[in-house]
Amino acid sequence: MPSDRAQQAASEALPSRGVDLTDRAVVLMIRRIYWSRWSHAAVSSGIDPDDVLQHIYIGIMSRNKGTNPYNPEQASLSTYVYIVARSVTLNLIESNRRAIRRNGRPLSTMCASMVEGERFSWLP
Repeated sequence: MPSDRAQQAASEALPSRGVDLTDRAVVLMIRRIYWSRWSHAAVSSGIDPDDVLQHIYIGIMSRNKGTNPYNPEQASLSTYVYIVARSVTLNLIESNRRAIRRNGRPLSTMCASMVEGERFSWLP
């Protein structure tokens, strides 16, 4: 088994992968791309655009931990963010449409009613 030093050296040798969400410039770029390109789709579907932006951050974080995180050798960061924003936004819009077809109400009101205790009346 490799020692701790060997593992540390190997991890330092790997290229930087993933999106650094602690970098303010990156976060501002994500916001700019989302608000200029995809927020209108969320609004026209009746979804809170701020909620979609939060889902985009979560999507980027989960992709960072996944098997294929952002790789600067494959695409620019803005292209990667655009693809993630598009994917997350369209998935939420489709989920909202399915919820309306099934339950007659959008996801946002279903979540609000769950918080109010409609679904989880056993909570104190």
